[in-house]
Amino acid sequence: MNKLLLIFFAVFIFSCDGTNTLNLSSAVLENSVTEIKKDTTLENKVSNQIKISIKGSTTVAPVMEKLISRFEKKNNLYVFHIEASGSQSGIETLKTQDADIAMTSAIMNENHKYDFHKRKLDFVELYLGGDALAIIVNVNNKVRGLTKEMVKEIFTGNINEWEVSTGLNKQIRIFGRDSTSGTYRYFKEQILNNENFSETTVHLKNSKDIIDSVRKYQNAIGYVSFAQLNYSVEPLDISFDKGKTFIKLRNEHVENFHYKFVRPLYLYYTADTYIKLKAFIDFIKSEEGKEIIFNEGYIPVSSSLISGKHHKEIQ
Repeated sequence: MNKLLLIFFAVFIFSCDGTNTLNLSSAVLENSVTEIKKDTTLENKVSNQIKISIKGSTTVAPVMEKLISRFEKKNNLYVFHIEASGSQSGIETLKTQDADIAMTSAIMNENHKYDFHKRKLDFVELYLGGDALAIIVNVNNKVRGLTKEMVKEIFTGNINEWEVSTGLNKQIRIFGRDSTSGTYRYFKEQILNNENFSETTVHLKNSKDIIDSVRKYQNAIGYVSFAQLNYSVEPLDISFDKGKTFIKLRNEHVENFHYKFVRPLYLYYTADTYIKLKAFIDFIKSEEGKEIIFNEGYIPVSSSLISGKHHKEIQ
């Protein structure tokens, strides 16, 4: 309305001065109408945007960013906000509906399920894929393999010094994830049999921080997501048969579960947001989505992954 008043005011002034009001006012009017159309188009575009908030696991976040990037190229009406804050944080924000999707690297526990029930919120659980846990040491450590029993003894503090054969012969520095992490929970429940971590363990926020720490200290050991592993540290071969055979951490061994330190990754969302999320969820489930998940180093969904058979074989 203000723009139109200015236009008419300008036309009136130019008329009084005896100028060519028809051409001038037409040009002004045409430009102003074009501006109004542009403004209206922008406002409509913003008002039609579908905003999706995703929070949770730092393990899941990298592949979610890839999925979002590809999806946005096909669907420009969607706007995403992603925050890697830890699996537990993701679940909490889903409960309070401060997130549309929670990313987790561990299945939702019974306490969380009960909280959703109390809030009268129905949730949907979606298997995204799987991820192996790499046990890593400094590249100057001569050890190249451990039994699963030794992994447990080291991380619980029952073994606290490297043997002379490792070339170190000094106290072990342990690095792990913080307690808000689904990776922390998986490691404690499935690998440590619910025993406590060593009191000397330094708990860090993500895999990158653990890799940086293990690279820095020769006597360090840690565990990280296989998908986020790099060559600045040494992943150890692991024996699941008391030292008879050692399994290398390779894609083929992870996918067929010969390497058994593997956990499923999940997405959770509330049932009432299904319509809003449907296009994105369908994309994740599509062949293109599965290809992205695989190419990022994660394990495609399978019956073995869903059943958790490999978990039982760890024990």
